[in-house]
Amino acid sequence: MQFVERIKGMFTKPEETIKDILKEPRTEEPLMIIGVYAIIVLISGYISSTRMGIGAAVLNLVISFALVLIGWPIATGVVHVLALFLGGQGKYNPDMLNAIGYTYLVKYIPALIGIVLLLFLPTMNLGMPQITPTMSMDQIKEAMQPYIAMMEQIYFSPIFILSLVISYLGLIWSCYLGSLAVKIGDKTSAVASYIAVFAPMVVYIIFNLLAVYGSYLLVKMLYG
Repeated sequence: MQFVERIKGMFTKPEETIKDILKEPRTEEPLMIIGVYAIIVLISGYISSTRMGIGAAVLNLVISFALVLIGWPIATGVVHVLALFLGGQGKYNPDMLNAIGYTYLVKYIPALIGIVLLLFLPTMNLGMPQITPTMSMDQIKEAMQPYIAMMEQIYFSPIFILSLVISYLGLIWSCYLGSLAVKIGDKTSAVASYIAVFAPMVVYIIFNLLAVYGSYLLVKMLYG
C-alpha cells in the first residue's frame, strides 16, 4: 500500500492495513503522522493557555511537542512489554513502532474538534496569582479567589467536559487500533492485546483526571 492508501485504510480496513505496515514498515510515514499530531497538540495548548489567561510559555509548548514525540516509542515499549508478559512472541523493533505510530491518525479528529471547542470557552485575563513570601495566609487566600473561580468556570464548563470526553473517545479508538497492532505484531490473543493496550489507557485517563480536577480540589482545599 502507498502512504495515502494506508491513511485511508486505518479508517476503513485497519487490520489489513496494519498487516501491510508490519510487512513493509516505512519509518518516515508514522514520523510524519506523529509530527503533525504534535503540532495539533501544540496549537491546542497555545489556545488553551491563552484562553485561561496564563499566557503560552514557549518552553511549555516545546515540552508538549517533545512529549508527543517521546511518548510514541515509550507507549510502544509499554504495550510490547505487557504483551510479552501476557504470552506474546514479538520483538520491540521498528515494525511495531511503525504500526503504533499509524494509530495516532485517528487522534487527529478529536484533537481538531477539541481545538474548535476551546474557542467557545470564555477568555480569562487574570494571569497567575501574585503571591509574595511576606503575605499572610488570609492575603494569599484572597489573592487566590479569582484563580479558583476561573478554574471552576473552566473545568466545570460543559464545553470543557465535552472536549475531555471526545479526547478520551479518540484515545479509545486509537487504542483499539493499537490492540490490532499488538495482536498481529506480538502474536497475542485478542484478549491479551486488549489488556496490554487498554490497561495503560485506563491508568492514563485516571491520572489525567487527577491532574485536572485533583489540582482544583487541592487548591480549593488549601485556599478556598
